[in-house]
Amino acid sequence: MNLFISEANSIHFAQRDSSGNKPTIPNQETRLTGEEKFAGFTTKDYCQLFEDDDVVSVQVGSNDSTTPTINVYQPELGTPITPTAKPTYVTDSDPDNWRYYWEFDVDFSSYTNKTIQIQVIQNTDIYLSEKLKGEDLSEDFENGNILKYEWGNAEKPSDYRNFQLDYTTGIEFFMYVNSLNKDFEMGVDEDVFIDISQQVLLEAQLIPKYVIKTEPIPRFLARKIVEASRHFYFKVNNLKYVADGEPDIEPTNTNFVSLTQVAADANSLAFNTDNREIEGVTMDTVLTRKKEDLTSTWTFEVPEGYILHAIYADHAAASAAASYTFKVGYTVGGDDIIPAFTTNIVKTDPVRPFTLHEQKTFDAAITIYVEIVVGVGAIGRIYANLLLNT
Repeated sequence: MNLFISEANSIHFAQRDSSGNKPTIPNQETRLTGEEKFAGFTTKDYCQLFEDDDVVSVQVGSNDSTTPTINVYQPELGTPITPTAKPTYVTDSDPDNWRYYWEFDVDFSSYTNKTIQIQVIQNTDIYLSEKLKGEDLSEDFENGNILKYEWGNAEKPSDYRNFQLDYTTGIEFFMYVNSLNKDFEMGVDEDVFIDISQQVLLEAQLIPKYVIKTEPIPRFLARKIVEASRHFYFKVNNLKYVADGEPDIEPTNTNFVSLTQVAADANSLAFNTDNREIEGVTMDTVLTRKKEDLTSTWTFEVPEGYILHAIYADHAAASAAASYTFKVGYTVGGDDIIPAFTTNIVKTDPVRPFTLHEQKTFDAAITIYVEIVVGVGAIGRIYANLLLNT
């Protein structure tokens, strides 16, 4: 199979066979909610709800360049949706590792009071969505019966060869689920420096935590909530959270489950002392390396015990190029840290981050090589953050 649709998308899809039917052998990738059976009995059906004026973006990928066909069933065949081509990655020596991406929008204002399904076809590969419907959800929000979940990973692009979503397109996801987050608890995280003559509070954080609990929902929705909560940003009803601990899901012998997930307020308060009070202690946990006039190559050293945490790239003010690409490696001309085809630094765009957490060795310093590959007249401004990891 060449076509793939990530579970992280807002809308859930299941694979079909080449005739458009559900495959003979079932698994969680080939059955929609109403098609799952437990102990020989068909279980409950489900319709995924959105607001009646929502526009939901979906991204699909493949290692085949053929543009997919997007059909809408309502229940008759409606007007097809035209997908938009997104960046491709075709420089790997193995064509199986090539990646092509497309995105399309489902505008629920076009299907007022209709239950629809979306079909995605590329050659003999076929996916079909859960049933979908747009309706006014304002009363459910007001009564506290439903929560809006939003998630995205735009600042953390995935590994080139295996990723199912290209977050560098800026795509973001959301959905609505019957659930609540009224339960509240408080966490405290303290860092205290102690030696024979002093005790100093370095940092104290009060962390409000909320317990998200769902009504019985399809297993695919529970999975989406867990996946959403592990993204770079995760919001519930417009507030940002970070998942705290493993979720609790029960029962497991039906296609509907209840999910409990603790989520910490991402914007918790922190109180910090001035670390200059601590005699004989250095706090160089983050080191910065920077090159603000890069026109060809640049090298810098990562000290023993540090990791290459992140690289940030944009243009110097005098840069004469509209964009440039660069690569980063452990050797001269190498690209084993950041390949050039995953970078495109546009002068009019904000600073672009590359989160890496690279550490080749704990026991010795290592040299990093940065090189501009494409961009006549480009003057790159590159910052690297090194994080103590011992």
